[in-house]
Amino acid sequence: MAIASNQKKKAILALERENEINKGVINYGIMPIENYFDPSEQITNYIITGGNNTNRTRAAVAVAVNAYNNARPVIVIHESNSLLEHNLKVIFGTTGMITFINKSNPAFDPFFNLSNHEISGLVINSVLGKQTIDHIGKHYIEGLADFFRVHNFDPLCVYFSQCPHNKVFDIIDDQIGRNILSFNDGQNIKSKLMQGQSESSKIDAFFQTLKAEISDILVSGAANRNYTYKPSNILSVGNNIRVISIDILSNLNHLALNILVGQIGLLVSAGKHPFIIIDSLSVSGSDLLAKLLMIKSVKYNVFISTDDIFAMLGSDDNIFNTLIGNTSKLIVGTHNCSKVCDKLAETLGRFDKKVLSHSYGNLMANVNIATQKEYRVQPVEINSMAKDEVYVYDNNLGKLSYAKIQ
Repeated sequence: MAIASNQKKKAILALERENEINKGVINYGIMPIENYFDPSEQITNYIITGGNNTNRTRAAVAVAVNAYNNARPVIVIHESNSLLEHNLKVIFGTTGMITFINKSNPAFDPFFNLSNHEISGLVINSVLGKQTIDHIGKHYIEGLADFFRVHNFDPLCVYFSQCPHNKVFDIIDDQIGRNILSFNDGQNIKSKLMQGQSESSKIDAFFQTLKAEISDILVSGAANRNYTYKPSNILSVGNNIRVISIDILSNLNHLALNILVGQIGLLVSAGKHPFIIIDSLSVSGSDLLAKLLMIKSVKYNVFISTDDIFAMLGSDDNIFNTLIGNTSKLIVGTHNCSKVCDKLAETLGRFDKKVLSHSYGNLMANVNIATQKEYRVQPVEINSMAKDEVYVYDNNLGKLSYAKIQ
């Protein structure tokens, strides 16, 4: 029995060493999270989920720096993450190349520097579901934009939301009669308005909803472009290869999110290859955001930061699996929810674990070895990690590593 016990101990130790090798987790010990974003690496898609906001924010800023240094416009959309704004300001503040949109700097306008055609397209494509605006509504929107421009105003969101739609034709006729508006300009504007007039109530509802969502960050209007805050948006910043940070104020602002996704689409169409950082925004209620994240494109890349990736995606297995498949680097911190721990453990993979079994006869032990599939990182391990611990899966290299973040 003593011989059998010794054989058992040796066999167990040997199998434990072999299983650790087969598990394939590289232990980097203590290191900064920034080390996971080598400036010489190709910029791709990333997800960081769980852990603490401090580490997620540091990771987002590190990859933003890499993208900016590679002449990529950087778009950061978040929900009132003051730490993220602070860290971005520390890094980019002295460059003069970053624009902050928040309650302290209400400079956002979705239509600034856009053509009438781009404005109408952005509006119509941002409305989904029962309130869809018919394509003919573009004429009404473009007619209003012409009216603002002829009075030397940029066609900003605030003007569309203030428009007295039931009086607009009377106002135009009155201005023609008083020579404020030329006859030809007035007739051209009225012609466009009449073509899309049937959609005016839906258009009014669109602008009232948008204003209600983001009035705290919308720029105020001004004649002759004398602005207190210079109007900015994703296109005006992105076309100049700059950085913009937009506080969306609330995850419930679905229309505003749709507008921002539409602007990103215009920027991509212009060939600017933006790098997009989505911080703690839910796709629930925003089909356009979900579509943006699910498409794997060579024309843009996405960094997603969230405390629970599965909850962020509305617990949708299809979106989750697609997003994970498109991601080159997945950083996993601790999570409280058992469901996301299970999903992430499955994502980090399994290995062939060898297990001993014994039988005894004639004072000798017969050692049998069986193989079974086992998680490389157990769900309970993800749940029980400290806030500063992470597992990182490199999808391109098939490499899984562990680190304690300093």
